Amino acid sequence: LKDVQDLYVAHVKDALEKSENNDNQTGETGKTGSDTTKTSTVKVGTTFTAKNLVYKVTAKNTVTVSKASKKTLKTVDIPATVKYKNNTYKVTKVAAKAFASNKKLTKVTIGKNVTSIGKQAFKGDKKLKTIVFNGSKVPKFGKQAFTGIAAKATFKAPKKVLKKYKA
Repeated sequence: LKDVQDLYVAHVKDALEKSENNDNQTGETGKTGSDTTKTSTVKVGTTFTAKNLVYKVTAKNTVTVSKASKKTLKTVDIPATVKYKNNTYKVTKVAAKAFASNKKLTKVTIGKNVTSIGKQAFKGDKKLKTIVFNGSKVPKFGKQAFTGIAAKATFKAPKKVLKKYKA
């Protein structure tokens, strides 16, 4: 029984230490009365899911869309920004093969901050027929980014930048 108690005490101490370390990592600051301001430090390389998309933190304020959280999505809206742990990140890239061979995908909307679409990002999405770009700058496209999508797919962009997309 003594061994079990010692093991339990050691486990509780370990849990408390981990809890204190996590509190220190979140950067709790500014305790004035009942007002507490928290900022989170998220490491580069961290992945998280928000609104059916999996993101990877690539820099202090930027993320890449890695993939859909489900292969059954019919529409995907890649936002300009995404919030995670009290931080707002610019979504700047779509990873290589992020949505490749997604059999049900029919429409994709790409946010204004996306500057790069990885190779084969939408390859083999046979039902993908509508791609909407919201940015004023044309993103860089990786090889075969849209190979194998619907034959009569339409690409839409803001009128003021449509010429840039056609070039």
